[in-house]
Amino acid sequence: MKGTIAEQFFYCLCDSPFIFYMKRITIFNKEVNNNLVKGVIKMRIGTSMSTKKLDEACANEYKIPLILMMENAVLSAIKHLDMNVYNKYVVVSGVGNNGGDGLGIARQLKARKKEVNVFIVGNMEKITPCSKTNLEILKAMNIPYIVIDTKEKNINHLEQLEADIKNSNVLVDCIFGTGLEREIKGIFKYVIEIINKNKNLVYFAVQYSYYICEIGLMCLIIVYGQKAFETLIRKSSEIPFGGVVLALTWGAVHFFSRGIDIWNGVSCMIVSILSGIMYLRLKKNLGYSYIFIALGYLL
Repeated sequence: MKGTIAEQFFYCLCDSPFIFYMKRITIFNKEVNNNLVKGVIKMRIGTSMSTKKLDEACANEYKIPLILMMENAVLSAIKHLDMNVYNKYVVVSGVGNNGGDGLGIARQLKARKKEVNVFIVGNMEKITPCSKTNLEILKAMNIPYIVIDTKEKNINHLEQLEADIKNSNVLVDCIFGTGLEREIKGIFKYVIEIINKNKNLVYFAVQYSYYICEIGLMCLIIVYGQKAFETLIRKSSEIPFGGVVLALTWGAVHFFSRGIDIWNGVSCMIVSILSGIMYLRLKKNLGYSYIFIALGYLL
């Protein structure tokens, strides 16, 4: 694609999630890191500098009002929130233009009859004009919001934020955008820690649910691998054939699952053989084998 930055990406302003990604609106609990938007646009991930140049070109060269670009970002983000699946949202906005995106998203969600809790983090005296416009619209629609101010004691507000996040399906983080270059301190640090802590709880649950299923698959490979070889030799054997099969399948896959990682693959193959031996030592009891393999795997 030829031309200036603005010419390359101008078409994205009208109806695409590009600005949504460029402004780094982060949605937790949802998979939004796709580079292809199912046949629509191949996504380009912008750096802080390229995003700044794009914004300046759109505003200065193409005379697109910032409030219009902000609304396009809002409408693009809304398309990716799976509103047919989720009903409870928490929107955490800053006082910059990225925060204005969040306030616009909250408005659009409320208009679609979704449950939305809105938090604004920062000094309200520094709120940008476009963000203030979206805030005024929020007020006109009687949408409540809580300000977590840098100048006030916010213990109750922080507790409320954490409680609302735990009770929500989706968290939309619009505190900072691509222009962030300073160290995060003060109330912003506390808010982000709350967000990350609760996000990790979700990943923790998903991660270990995945492990439970994976260990079950490992056990099945061991059981049927052992049974297949014993059928071939027509007798019971103390050789861990099931472990060998697991090493050559599940174990071998781990050579390439994180790139070419030799130690990762070797360690998984060793675990496979040991799991096969454990299965035989437990007299082929699948239940006990699952428990011991799971303990060893998770620990």
